[in-house]
Amino acid sequence: FVTYRGWTLDNSQFDIRNSPTWFTFPQISSTEISVISGFRQFTSLLKSGDSSENPDTGEITFSNYGSGVVFIPSGLGYFNRYQDNIPSYSPLVFTVRLHKIRERDHDRDGVKTKYESFGSEDPYTIDTDGDGIPDFLDVDDDGDGYLTIREITKPTGEDVPYTGPSKYYPFDPIVDNPATPEDETETRGIPNCDSNPANVDYTNPARLRRHLDPTCH
Repeated sequence: FVTYRGWTLDNSQFDIRNSPTWFTFPQISSTEISVISGFRQFTSLLKSGDSSENPDTGEITFSNYGSGVVFIPSGLGYFNRYQDNIPSYSPLVFTVRLHKIRERDHDRDGVKTKYESFGSEDPYTIDTDGDGIPDFLDVDDDGDGYLTIREITKPTGEDVPYTGPSKYYPFDPIVDNPATPEDETETRGIPNCDSNPANVDYTNPARLRRHLDPTCH
């Protein structure tokens, strides 16, 4: 959720948004607004802000958000495509303010994009099965012929209170708060594979989760 100003190196402004606007990359639907690669990569480095709502007017204001200026070479911009007021092969400059982030699951496989990138600033660089499709857009991350969303589905009978309300394992366990035992939390993350059920690991951050293990379905 950003405000920004964009201009070319001859100081010609081609776009400005003073009211926050939602952008995504890539688009999940035709109703969303996509952005160029350089804009996406820079925005991911910024800190999102805090929001507060005026109880009388309903107006939402943002504070403590990250902002910066970025130079984008044409290869990470529009390259040889001519855009309104932007000649082909134009380097671009933007000021960007990041007001808010909405976490997405771009391939809708049950694992959020931020987890599929394993902390990388660019999720396009993570491709577990080497098929040319990054994990965050790949519905079968390990290329074993089994959909990721099926591999992270809990066995029948496990989706009960205190193992979590969802039918899917979360990427990592959500530890219950002992002070509120009535909370339904996900106490088991996506497990690894082990022939001995007693050795199956649901919690170690370094475990090879089953949806990334081509020998396990």
